[in-house]
Amino acid sequence: MAILYVLGEPEKGYDEHAKGCEPLLSNHSAFGDFSVVVFFYGMTCAEVARKRPKQKRNLMRKASRCHDQLGQWSAHSPSNFLGKTLLLEAELLSLRGQHNEAHQKYACAISMSKDSGFYLTSALAHERMGRWKMRQNQAGEGLKLLGKALQIFDEFGADAKVSLLSEEIDR
Repeated sequence: MAILYVLGEPEKGYDEHAKGCEPLLSNHSAFGDFSVVVFFYGMTCAEVARKRPKQKRNLMRKASRCHDQLGQWSAHSPSNFLGKTLLLEAELLSLRGQHNEAHQKYACAISMSKDSGFYLTSALAHERMGRWKMRQNQAGEGLKLLGKALQIFDEFGADAKVSLLSEEIDR
């Protein structure tokens, strides 16, 4: 699911993997980095909610549960979880139409992820804020943020993502 989300196919990720992820959400002792599943499941649910109005309420509820779990972990280890928590919160606020609050959370997610050294989360935060700016008819700022995301993905070595995002920016 995480790979499909990063590569811009959240609906495919949700359709193919949600049923497998959901049982893991209640049995986090079953594997190592449970936080990755919680984060990407929440992000995927939020993005799919944007694209599937009939399922929006249910998907936002699932994303909110993931946000709540990340928030609990953030209270104990902010450097590890706060950037992810803020990014998912920004996505949820955006879905609710709370744009001023979403802007603040996106900006905080970018700052926290960068400061904590989480390059993938930083790249995703730049990308998601850039896409949000584009939806807000702020193309100049949106493209600037997408360009920064592209740079971070490139430094991270995410070649497939760099190719996809480069093609999108060039259009």
